[in-house]
Amino acid sequence: MWIPRIIFVAMVMFSVVFFVSGYVKLNFDTFDTEADIFTYRLLYGQGGLSGIDHDTQRQDLGVLKENELSQIFDKSSSTLYYGTENSEIAALVSIKTADGKKSLGPYYYNKELYDKKSPIAQTVGGYKGPGGVRMQERTLYVLLQNTNGERQPAYINISVLIPNS
Repeated sequence: MWIPRIIFVAMVMFSVVFFVSGYVKLNFDTFDTEADIFTYRLLYGQGGLSGIDHDTQRQDLGVLKENELSQIFDKSSSTLYYGTENSEIAALVSIKTADGKKSLGPYYYNKELYDKKSPIAQTVGGYKGPGGVRMQERTLYVLLQNTNGERQPAYINISVLIPNS
């Protein structure tokens, strides 16, 4: 009488393991989150692209000061610091006024990695496995402030590259 009970318990255990394994997720895709965090740190982070209002000493969110753009992408910038040997993330930033008369850039964050990995990201379908890279492009509306303090509408295009492994 105990043999049928052992067989029944074994069948129940295997069915529980089978159903639970169907609901367990082992691979987490964090690419979109990482790219969004980098983009928002770049635009809105302390010391990022958004300038400081000299009257209130507060960050002027979404207002890019034309004369301060190039120094933001220096590797020593604390806002975008990912270590001395950064193989984690790269970006290309370009800015164009809404009327199309003026364009600034391209500005690179981690230019060496961007130049090395962008051909892989731009292939049709990309390379999905280790050694591959994924790209997220985003265009956002900002205000561009020139050296005279005049602000004009502009669009910033940010292409973020993150290697798969």
